Amino acid sequence: GDGDPAEADKWGKERVLRADRIEWLCTDREAIKEVTHRGVGIKGARIDGEVDLSYAKIEFLLSIQHSAIPRGVVLQRCQLHALFLIGTHTGPITADGLRVEHDLHMRNGFHAAGEVRLLGATVGGSFDCRNAHFSNPDGDALVADGIDVKGGVFLSNELKAEGTVRLLGATIGGSLECDNSHFSNPDGVALGADGIDVKGGVFLRNEFKAEGTVRLLGATIGGTLDCRNGHFGNADGEALNADRIEVKGAVFLNKEFKAVGMVSLLGATIGGILDCSEAKFSNSRGIALGADGIVVNGGVFLTNGFQAEGTVRLPGATIGGDLGCANGHCSNQNGIALQADNIKVDGSVYFRENFRAEGDVVFSGASVTQAFHWWGVKDSDQCTLRLDSAKIGTLWDEEKSWPAKLYLDGLVYDRLESEAPTDSAARLRWLQRQAYDKGKFVPQPYVQLAKVLQEMGHEADARRILIAKQKDPARVAAMNILQFLWHHVLGWTIGYGYRPWQAALWIAGFILVGSFLFCNGADSAQFQEIGGDPPVFNTFVYSLDSFIPLIDLHQAKYRLPTGCWLRVYHWLHIGLGWLLTTLLVVGLTGLVRK
Repeated sequence: GDGDPAEADKWGKERVLRADRIEWLCTDREAIKEVTHRGVGIKGARIDGEVDLSYAKIEFLLSIQHSAIPRGVVLQRCQLHALFLIGTHTGPITADGLRVEHDLHMRNGFHAAGEVRLLGATVGGSFDCRNAHFSNPDGDALVADGIDVKGGVFLSNELKAEGTVRLLGATIGGSLECDNSHFSNPDGVALGADGIDVKGGVFLRNEFKAEGTVRLLGATIGGTLDCRNGHFGNADGEALNADRIEVKGAVFLNKEFKAVGMVSLLGATIGGILDCSEAKFSNSRGIALGADGIVVNGGVFLTNGFQAEGTVRLPGATIGGDLGCANGHCSNQNGIALQADNIKVDGSVYFRENFRAEGDVVFSGASVTQAFHWWGVKDSDQCTLRLDSAKIGTLWDEEKSWPAKLYLDGLVYDRLESEAPTDSAARLRWLQRQAYDKGKFVPQPYVQLAKVLQEMGHEADARRILIAKQKDPARVAAMNILQFLWHHVLGWTIGYGYRPWQAALWIAGFILVGSFLFCNGADSAQFQEIGGDPPVFNTFVYSLDSFIPLIDLHQAKYRLPTGCWLRVYHWLHIGLGWLLTTLLVVGLTGLVRK
């Protein structure tokens, strides 16, 4: 229509203004005297030629609204009171070193075809680009590296950028708002803000959409980083890179946040919480969320429908609150679903309420001050849980949620939650889910479990666990034939030192058997006297005297069996006596256990 700057080439001569007339009006001393306090305002005009105000000092407002400047604008080192380009269509804008005392507005339908350059510019008020359109698909759409804006920067309200938007090293006194905007540079960086210093918050939310990488490397944000309901897409690389970012407040990647490609927060520092609830991270060929070495003073929440296709990495992270994964889903069937080795969590870790993992969940070397929850886990047979060398306060789990494989070597925990299984039968089933590296038996999980059960008052269960430690098939499988036999002898006779009373039963049994056999031998005259003046023969006392060494009941030394088989049994009787009484003594002293 008549008022659409996109069709300015159809406007009549009465709406055409030469660019040099604007330059004259803004720079000629005599012309400037005619400018009122309202400044210079142009509306609905087509400006022919390039407007060049390089190095000019303009102490009034320059407002060009709903107009067209096809050749573009040059504002190199220009000083302006304020500049409004509202609803105006322009060609390229070159404004390196621009100084604007108050506001710089490129909004409400502003459209730039070509690069807009504001390198090292200074804006004393706000930089407002709401509902603007920057178009330079083959290069940079908006370049504002090193810009210093005392107020806020608004790239929001259906702003559209085709090509890279750059704010490298920018300083913003207010907030950076990109709500409901669309940044498109599919083959590269859509929004680059490495090293940016924002005193307020950064808002990439409410239908924010980026095709290409959003970069915030080394950024400093005085408020929150809010990406709620933001969509970040770069399937072949990084969707969001915020490595080493420092955020004084919280980080929200939640409420239908969606990322296709890697989200990277390596070495980030977050003063509040990191909330990824109800979000979806997708990078099935690699890392979905990488937060190695992150420091979060509050909690980290991967909850309430959180989904990750690809690895979620938190190795070496420090979390001041809880790590919540309730009703979350981490999927990486061919590798690690969630990697949190050497993580430090001052609160608790929650895997519950239908949490699901396809792949390995790794907490090797982790430190969890409070509780580690593993209950209500869905499809637990599809995952492996590694807690080797981890240290946690309270273990709170349930049998139906135990994973297909466990790594528990070196795991230290202070207690089992009262609602968790504490009976030895269930806990042995838990221990038997361990996956041994190269078939190597590891005793520490048994010893640790027995220690905790004993401290909780379950002494009988603790003994059963320690006995089971000796019976473990992985331990037995590594023995030669002699070790195998001796191993079973210790188990049958004294319960590996934990049931020494079993040896007493064996001793009593052999004494009674011997008494019976020796009585039959005496009746059939199969004994001979070997000493003078023997006492009256008592077969029970003879059996006891022969079986138990180092005692003399005045029976065994006066008589010997003469029958062949009875003599063989007598030797066996004596040998078993030495063996069983020695094992009884050793079992009572606890030497076998040590």
